[in-house]
Order: sequence, then C-alpha cells, then structure tokens
Amino acid sequence: MSSKTILILLPIFVAYLLIGGGVFHVLESAEEIKVRERVFGLQHTFLGGDLVDKLQPFCAADAAGEHDTKCCVLRANLTTISDFMMWYLQETLDNLTSAQAENSSCIRMENLPLIILTPDQLADIVDVVGLSIDRGLDPRSTEGESTPLMWSFQGAFGFTITVVTTMGYGVMSPVTVGGRVFCVFYALLGIPLTAFLLSKISKALLKLSSRATKRVCKARPHWNREKVNKGAQACLLLMGLIFFFALPTITVCTTENWTYWEALYYMFISLSTIGFGDYVIGNRKDINYSAFYFAAMFVWLLGGLAYLVLVFDLITRGLESIDGKVESLETSPDDKGEELKEKELPAVETVPERKAAGHPLFHRQTKGATQGSA
Repeated sequence: MSSKTILILLPIFVAYLLIGGGVFHVLESAEEIKVRERVFGLQHTFLGGDLVDKLQPFCAADAAGEHDTKCCVLRANLTTISDFMMWYLQETLDNLTSAQAENSSCIRMENLPLIILTPDQLADIVDVVGLSIDRGLDPRSTEGESTPLMWSFQGAFGFTITVVTTMGYGVMSPVTVGGRVFCVFYALLGIPLTAFLLSKISKALLKLSSRATKRVCKARPHWNREKVNKGAQACLLLMGLIFFFALPTITVCTTENWTYWEALYYMFISLSTIGFGDYVIGNRKDINYSAFYFAAMFVWLLGGLAYLVLVFDLITRGLESIDGKVESLETSPDDKGEELKEKELPAVETVPERKAAGHPLFHRQTKGATQGSA
C-alpha cells in the first residue's frame, strides 16, 4: 500500500511544485527585471556611455590570452585615448604609468580612472549594489554576462522546493505583496504534503531492508535474524550514502567549480534542511547551466531528504534502545522485586456480586447484616 501511495503522491507533488513555480514566476519576475534594468543602467552611466566603445580599437589583440582581461590598452596609445576623456588629468596618467610593473607592456582597462562621482551618485551606487545583493544579483553583472534570473520559471520552481522542504536558504524570497501572500498559503499545504511524502518514501526504503532480511533468512534459516536485519539496514545506508551524497556531491563540485568538501557541506546543509544559504547552486554568472543539471538535483534532493529521514529515524531508535538499556541497569534489585510482587498480587474484586438496595455507602453494611441474619 505504501508503494501505491507514493506513486499517487509523486505526480501530485511534482504538479504542485510546477504550479507554485509558475505562480511565483508571474508574481516576482517583473520586479526582478526592474532591479536589473536599474543596475545595468547605472553601469552604463558610470562607464561613460559610448566612451568604452570608442576605446575598444585600442585594446591589445592578445589581451585575453596573456593578461586575463577583456581589454588591455597599450601604453603607446594613452596619449591618443586621452582626447576622448576630457576629464582625464595628465598627472593621473603619469602616476598610473609609473605605478605599473616595468615588465608590463600595457595597463588594464579596469585600472583607468574613467569615473568621477558626486556624493549623491556614490549613494546611488551603494543603494543599487545593496539592492542587487538582496535580490541575488551579482553587482558586477552586465547585460552580456550576469547571474541567471532568479525568478525565471526554473528559478521559481527551485524556490518552491526550498519552501515545501523548509530549507529556506534566505538568498531568495518574494518581494511583492501577492508573492508573499501566496507563499504563506502555498507553504501551509506544501510542507505537510512534503513531510507525508518523505515519510512514505522513508518507510518504503525501510521495507526494502525487511524484505531482504526475509529472503536471506529463508535461504539461510540458521543465521541470526537480528544480525541479518542490521546488515541489510547497513547496506541500505551505504547505498543511500553513495547515491544521495557521493554522486550529487561530485556533480555539484564539477559544475559549480567548488572544492569537494564545499560541495559535500552544501549537500548535507541542504538535505538536513538547515539551509544557511552560504552556498547555493545555479547562481554563477560565468557558468551556463543545463536543465538536466537542475532536474538531477531535484531528484537527488527529494530522495536525499527521504534518506536522511530514514537515517535520523534509525539513529533515534538506536538512542532509545541505549536509553532503555541504561534504565534497566539503573533499576535496583529491590525495585525489580517490588515490580514482581505487584505483578503477582491477585486481582481485587471491587464490584459487589450483588448490589444491595439503598445508598452505595451502605452496600457493605447491608451485605454483612444479611450474612449475620442468615
């Protein structure tokens, strides 16, 4: 019955996530696009508008290969490009030239002082940077290279997973009134639905070890059933460790360019629903993520959550078993004797065989008087 329940719940659960992702996408994407337009517009303003485009012909041809930068301006061209920068001071050029290493033949475009700011403009930059960080956008993003849209359908679908599983990384949250109201009612139904589904999957995994135990004991009747059951559970835990931790950790490590221990840390913090939010997948602006990667992570996260439910359940059972043994050791022999005496005492007849007439307080007296008269 448990497997049938899972087969029924899984499509409902996936449909629930898809519907939630669609609603969040509609409610939140427009606000996110506004923030991005403000960030990109501010960048265009402070980068000098068309000035950067005019400087592109002066970039060294081999800049990207030798100097790890998109544009590296030759020192011989500094005088020429100064005509395009009216506010550029000759003293700054001299200081910039002398500050470079003697063996360097060019100056990075990023080091050129192209921007002059007023206090109001600086405050505007600080506000936009803070807003972009709050909304999950790398402030260094450009229109050509930026972090993926958080509230795309794909991103919104991932957000629904963090809601119903209570991971709550904290790097992504609805900002519109409609999105927040919908999130409350969505979580109200989604969290118990997820907990019920994970419980069923966990029980189904535990049944696999029970079935394996039965088959082994049937083939080897002389083997200890308890030890066989523990061995089956250990094998189940090992398989889950490989499939729900080792494989996804390697995938995340390779895709996100994290170290193995960073990826392993992310997997455990996510699957245990602690969700610090210090590591989040799919948020690099220099990586082109595939839909298959997110689909695989969804399957891994759902199965891994059920696996950890099983692990925590087995740990709890083990602790309860230890606690029971400790209590039995702490019980004194006198206490055990008292318990045995209480068990051996005969049952006391509290209800009279025949109720006498009158008030209940007088039942015993009436019965005694009747025997005396007899």
